[in-house]
Amino acid sequence: MKTARRSIGGSPHVGASTPDSGGVASRTDIAEARAAIGEVAARAASLARGTVVAVAATTALLTGAPSTATAAPGDTTTPGTGGVTPTPPPRVRLMPLGDSITWGWAPTAPNGYRNDLYDRLTGVGINVDFVGSVKRGSGPDTDNEGHSGWEIDQIAARIDEWIATYRPDIVMLQIGTNDLGRNVDIANAPQRLSTLIDRIRAAHPGCRVVVATITQTPTAALARKIADFNAAIPAIVAARGPLVSMVDQSMVGSLPGDLVDPLHPGTWGYQKMAYQWYRALEPLLNTTGSPWPERDNPFRRTATITAVTPARNATVRAVVPSRVTASHPNGIARVDLYVNGVRVGGDTTAPYTVDVDTHGRSGPQRLVWKVTDRLGNVTSQLRDITADNVAPYVSVTRAPQNRSTVRGTVGVSVAAKDTHGVNRVELIVNGRVVARDTTASYYLPVNTARQPRTMYVQVRAYDHAGNVRYTPTIVWRR
Repeated sequence: MKTARRSIGGSPHVGASTPDSGGVASRTDIAEARAAIGEVAARAASLARGTVVAVAATTALLTGAPSTATAAPGDTTTPGTGGVTPTPPPRVRLMPLGDSITWGWAPTAPNGYRNDLYDRLTGVGINVDFVGSVKRGSGPDTDNEGHSGWEIDQIAARIDEWIATYRPDIVMLQIGTNDLGRNVDIANAPQRLSTLIDRIRAAHPGCRVVVATITQTPTAALARKIADFNAAIPAIVAARGPLVSMVDQSMVGSLPGDLVDPLHPGTWGYQKMAYQWYRALEPLLNTTGSPWPERDNPFRRTATITAVTPARNATVRAVVPSRVTASHPNGIARVDLYVNGVRVGGDTTAPYTVDVDTHGRSGPQRLVWKVTDRLGNVTSQLRDITADNVAPYVSVTRAPQNRSTVRGTVGVSVAAKDTHGVNRVELIVNGRVVARDTTASYYLPVNTARQPRTMYVQVRAYDHAGNVRYTPTIVWRR
């Protein structure tokens, strides 16, 4: 440690003479020296107390015991008071240890589970320091001990060196996938894992080890081997005392969207792994007495619904198709449609569509889509519509009478109304629309000189739901 060349407060060195003293210390010099020595001693004592606080807090953090260290009387964190600089949270050294799943094999997720876990832990006040000889990905801390393609014995061959170098507080161990995939003495793989755990504990007796089960695979033969290997882990962990615990990662990989290939998690799978590690580390690192927040739990994340038809507040009639567009990283299991609280149908294949029969219904109708993802989470989308199966009222109020002789331009005045609104009225001559109006009062002119000598005339009105009503046919001649 380098010694400061100046005394505290800018005073001359203790024992140094002033330029005018001729080498003999004056009484003033001696007094200043004593004051400086006293200040140094006071600061040293305060720093020592701070060290005790930090050490005690670290011990409590890793053993689960409450910290008995307290700040020294007079210590303060108030700016400008000359108090002791507040001690930061004790740093916790975590060693992610394993194969390519720990390392972060997927090009879309080179940080593996580490960045998400780092964010979760720092979010609850943990001073995280990932340690290891390997760097992978980008982010606040890329250190790890993940080795792509390695088997249990390869990790065991180097573990003493890594433990001695990095002195982790907690080792996060997940290993065995490559042993099982390559049929490397599968029967004794659990024993090799046991030996590796013992090696870690012997190299650093105060270190905790959290052992993860292996993630799943869609490959049936390998999945059976993984299931057998994972089944042995609880007993291995239980036999090794309170400093060895387990985290279940076997649920990752069991659903579409978790993996980018038969072995490696993608972004979604790693988010699940990070959450599982977060929960497994909580009993080891949480000394607050309050549960850590769930935050964004990927196992409870619901589907995203991006579109629903009919449109909000639409007026519909007869049979109308209702569609929902939904997505989830693990896929959609099914969708169900309820009308006024009664299930009317469902679908399991996109585009998810159910026909709604509104015959016999009138007025407001409430549609609720319930989307169930493959994790079993349900999210709902409500849509209010109006059913209208009644045609509008329509009547001709002024026009030439039936069998009239007409010439030139003739106008037809119409009255029309509907509970939910009239969309349009039309004048039909010999089956062809010759005039249209959308605004009451409705007026429909026709140049009879351009029509056949005999004209069969009707008026029809549409409402917004598409219901239509016709007036009786009359005949004009010119």
